[in-house]
Amino acid sequence: DRCRFHMGRQPLVIVANAELCKEVGIKKFKDIRNRSTPPPTVGSLHQDALFLTRDSTWSSMRNTVVPLYQPARLAGLVPTMQPYVDALVDQDCVPFCQLSLRMAIDIIGRTAFGIDFGLCKKVAAADGGEDVRGFLEEYKRSMEFIKMDLSSSLSTILGLFLPCVQTPCKRLLRRVPGTADYKMEENERLLCRRIDAIIAGRRRDRENSASPPGAALDFIAALLDARESGARGLALEDRHVRALAYEH
Repeated sequence: DRCRFHMGRQPLVIVANAELCKEVGIKKFKDIRNRSTPPPTVGSLHQDALFLTRDSTWSSMRNTVVPLYQPARLAGLVPTMQPYVDALVDQDCVPFCQLSLRMAIDIIGRTAFGIDFGLCKKVAAADGGEDVRGFLEEYKRSMEFIKMDLSSSLSTILGLFLPCVQTPCKRLLRRVPGTADYKMEENERLLCRRIDAIIAGRRRDRENSASPPGAALDFIAALLDARESGARGLALEDRHVRALAYEH
């Protein structure tokens, strides 16, 4: 009832015993905090998110995020998602994969960031203007950078054959203009700035809104409300809010 395989170079052990999975995944979930080791290709944006963060910060982030995934709250998001589903249904003879991807990104934009990306409507982003358009472009570019094959950066290619040299090579090459590692670093900085601008916009919207704390449906606003109210001993920094929003 055990299987072993590799995700890239990272060895993984899969346990098929239902009782043991229940023990680890439910009963003792809080006791197993440091679950993942970040791979060399992951930047700081991902390392500050829930999946790769560690110790007390992980507990704080998890305690804040769990209420946002309760069935009642998720059910409340259905009316928010419905217009994007309707926009998809109204199309005639279209590539379904492409449109369903647009619909998914639009729903993420509305439910996670509280803004309309406008992909289903084939118009420029309705909210956020240049910051949102820039975010979508940099996000698309960042997805191309995470490849782990011979079309990737030099440090990643070296890591396929000599894993021990990947991290030092990446640290060196990201300082050399023109290299793929340098472009990856620059793209992540731009991506962080775009997300910070979106978060700042949502913070201003919340300050000017008459809605009471806790009424927010989008992920960023809910995080900001939780942090400002000091719920669950929360001590998250801006970089954690940014990383959680991006991971979500």
